[in-house]
Amino acid sequence: EYACRVGFFHGMLIKRLCTVGWAMVGLMAAVMVKRAIFGVHSLPDPEDAFGFACRQLLSPGFRGLLIASVMGASLASCSALMIDSGALFTQGFYRSRLGRGRSERHYLWVGRVSGLLAVLIAILYALFLIEKVLYSFLLTETLATYMGISIVTGLVWRRANRWGAAASVVVALLTNFLLYHAKSERLDYWDPDIFLVALAAGITSLVVVSLLTAPEPEDRISSFFDQLEIPSDLPPEAASGARQRPAEGRRQLLMVNLLHLRRGACGASLLKAYRDDLRGLAMGAAVSVGLVAGLWILLKL
Repeated sequence: EYACRVGFFHGMLIKRLCTVGWAMVGLMAAVMVKRAIFGVHSLPDPEDAFGFACRQLLSPGFRGLLIASVMGASLASCSALMIDSGALFTQGFYRSRLGRGRSERHYLWVGRVSGLLAVLIAILYALFLIEKVLYSFLLTETLATYMGISIVTGLVWRRANRWGAAASVVVALLTNFLLYHAKSERLDYWDPDIFLVALAAGITSLVVVSLLTAPEPEDRISSFFDQLEIPSDLPPEAASGARQRPAEGRRQLLMVNLLHLRRGACGASLLKAYRDDLRGLAMGAAVSVGLVAGLWILLKL
């Protein structure tokens, strides 16, 4: 559990560094086109900038290495998403709803076939339905954010329930696509103002619907929060009594206890109970500020 937290934290920071590299390539392409260094005064599409920079700045050997690297990264991502989608369909829907009591070999093949179908659908979407790669990417991130409304709120607010979660996704998506339709834009267009309105509508609907409907049974959610609040690397004898003892030396989660920090600390000081999360938050903020400041200084030189 702790290794996953640390690994995810550093992985996100490394991705931000990679984003800086992409941005620098875009700036280089903009300068080359502006000054017509290679006799090109404009690009037919802004998404041609990366290909233009690669063609002009890299020799054939390095272009081949770049293509191989991009294909390798894409294959790694595709395989992970294929396994994840197959597992989610098989374990989250098929095994509990359609094919109960089957053999493990049967579920294995269902996972393989469903994962393959998910990849084929994604390929068809990429080939025939995408107009701008950037907008499709932002749409994907937007949909993930709308799903994240219920996930984050469910971790922070125990009163949230399944009906509020479903309402948040439905309302956010309807608001998002109806506003684009009203503006006569493609449904995969992206506008920050529409995103903000849809996000606010999703959050509001989750809170309102959760308050108007019955809460989740306490016996069903208590075990879930117990697993979140008790570190998995505690010895069995320590974990069994962790809920009754003060949080001396425990690594409490800041987000899970955000609305009741004192109660989550179990008598310990806030700095001690949440020290790992606070330290990670401080490190992440420092690196982010340093990254932005470093780029600002670099571009000013």
